[in-house]
Amino acid sequence: MDIFDDVNSAPEAQIAWRLGLEQAKDGKSYVCPICEHGRGGDGIRQKEFKGKLTWHCYGRCGSHWTSNANFIAAVEGIDPDDTAELAKRLSELFPEYSNSNFFFSGDKKSKQKNPPAAGSEMKMSEQKNPAGEPEPRNFSKLYELCRKNYSLKKFVDKCGGAWRSLTYETLDEAGCMYNPEYMIAEGFKRPCLLVPYDDELFYFRRVDEVPEGEEKCGVPKKVKRKLYVAEPISLKLPNIIVESELDALSVKQVLGKSDIGIIATGSAGFVQMTVGELEKKFGGYDKKPSFIIMFDNDGTGKEKGELLAKELRSLGYPAELSFFGEHMSGTYDISDSSGNTKRITYPKVDANDLLQKGKAELFGRLIDVLDQTEWKLQDQYEAMQTAKAKALEAERIAAMEKSGMKIFSFTEYFAADFFRDIELTAKYSSRKTGFENIDEAQIFMPGLYVLGALPASGKTTFAWQLLNQLAGNGEPCIYCSYEMSKTELFTKSIVRELYKDNPRLSERLNLTSVNIRRGACRGSKELVTQAAAFTKSGTNLRVIESSNMSITELIEGLKPFVVGVDKPPTVCVDYLQIIPSKSSKLSSAKEKIDDVILRLKDFQRETNSTLLIISSFNRENYWEEVSFKAFKESGAIEYSADSIWALQNYGVDDNGRTDKEEMIKMSRERVRKVKFSCLKNRNGSAYDCMFRYYAAYDYFEPLKEENETRPKIGH
Repeated sequence: MDIFDDVNSAPEAQIAWRLGLEQAKDGKSYVCPICEHGRGGDGIRQKEFKGKLTWHCYGRCGSHWTSNANFIAAVEGIDPDDTAELAKRLSELFPEYSNSNFFFSGDKKSKQKNPPAAGSEMKMSEQKNPAGEPEPRNFSKLYELCRKNYSLKKFVDKCGGAWRSLTYETLDEAGCMYNPEYMIAEGFKRPCLLVPYDDELFYFRRVDEVPEGEEKCGVPKKVKRKLYVAEPISLKLPNIIVESELDALSVKQVLGKSDIGIIATGSAGFVQMTVGELEKKFGGYDKKPSFIIMFDNDGTGKEKGELLAKELRSLGYPAELSFFGEHMSGTYDISDSSGNTKRITYPKVDANDLLQKGKAELFGRLIDVLDQTEWKLQDQYEAMQTAKAKALEAERIAAMEKSGMKIFSFTEYFAADFFRDIELTAKYSSRKTGFENIDEAQIFMPGLYVLGALPASGKTTFAWQLLNQLAGNGEPCIYCSYEMSKTELFTKSIVRELYKDNPRLSERLNLTSVNIRRGACRGSKELVTQAAAFTKSGTNLRVIESSNMSITELIEGLKPFVVGVDKPPTVCVDYLQIIPSKSSKLSSAKEKIDDVILRLKDFQRETNSTLLIISSFNRENYWEEVSFKAFKESGAIEYSADSIWALQNYGVDDNGRTDKEEMIKMSRERVRKVKFSCLKNRNGSAYDCMFRYYAAYDYFEPLKEENETRPKIGH
């Protein structure tokens, strides 16, 4: 394997950490370094594509990279085809992989890109391996040579029965070998102890006096580093991570058969290699092993130990950091109680140092650390399991909400949203429609209201007057008209106000909507004065001539008026049956109307606005007492609306029978008696009330009768 293979097999967290990627808002991805998407939600992360892990941005750029190396090349601004430059940068970012066999441009063994010229000769090694990669290393013959020719037992006995306090039994069980003439470098042989990882890697440690500047220990050149496992990792007990192989053997010798896993990283700097190796083995486990990191008590050990603990915890491994020495090594100024300062130097301490002081020293320190950290690891594990369960629950809820389902728990809702929602609804408690009889029976809260009536029964006039009255009280209002023009609507307002101010004058001058629109009254001083009053007052009422606007276009057009405002407006849509759905999947009229109603309800709920939807009646119910079945395709209306209102000319006798002739006669009158029925009221009881409708002057007047009975608010 070369450095590209190593980096491409590294986990997502390792790549993100080395590149310094910022965590995205969703907590599961990272801010895209190309388009910076992820500060408000999901950003960039690895995903499986055709059996391979690739990087993909879920934001604006939508970038996609098929390997870790290509992703790093894009972030670092390197041409992915320039393998030499990219390999050099990978080696800088991942020094733990820098021993892999990839040679940079300019090296004597540089990678051969072009085939040799005709007639030229190639070395045998180049012919076998033109890519420049080494043949797999296998040291089993070296091990056999050492065991056959050199006695480990004699070497240990010569050292007084133990080398650096490591006994023959410990070294022999680990498969260690003694080689009096191991070639550390070309032409440079020294006596060494060999500690095998496996047939493909071993650690050598010189056993003679090492002059300053000479290499004391290491591994064979161009061999990939890996974890040294002195005792297999346990999923039940805490596992100890140390720096050197000798530290691991020292801990093993003291603890004996304890079933506690013992591993060595080879160096404090090999943090990412350690994380990568553990993830390869335990990444798919539900329950991860826990670790006590016991690096050397120097600055490097502290820095890299803290980093390793952080990296492991981020991937779900409980991990705690401790040291073999009570103090960090180095020179410090210590002040006593009298204020005197004394300079003290603490030595660097590792497991083998303590073993050489005596088995009891190392054993006592290990027992102290295990006692102190085991409960912390258990707490960490339980916290991680809880966090994992919450994360899985959040993922499930997110998936459900993505499909349109919204889920809340009592704890979350009362802690975060309950009192806020109460404040949002409380501000509407004193809102009035301007119709006294309705206001006595119902609070006009945010919700979806459906108003139905027969053709020419005044439903547009009623809804328009209601919005005029709300706007006059300072309420923002929007009237979305699919049928009437703005001229027709605003004419209704002028005629109504003129009639309310002076009914006799309006009747004498015949100031009706029809006459005003055909210009018969354009010289009227009263008309000009009223129009000027409307212009000056600047009511909070807007008209949208919706024409052929689909339900999707309507909702998107309304969003700027209702999203992010302190008090969303009251919106009237006139009328339901002619709003285009424009969905090829919906075939019947019922399906289209249901789709429109459900989408309007979702919009109302998300924005906490007030929607008043005008609907027509079924022809079959023209001459019957108004009920739910009078609404066309009433399924979604009946169940989705918060309130259902109906207007009907009052032509029903005391026995509930409809007097058809009387209703036809009334529909032609300039002044009519109209029954307003609230068939459904989610925030109260159903009720009836009466109006006098001055059709010629577009005016609904609340009518109170002596025998009228209806519930008050709160009943």
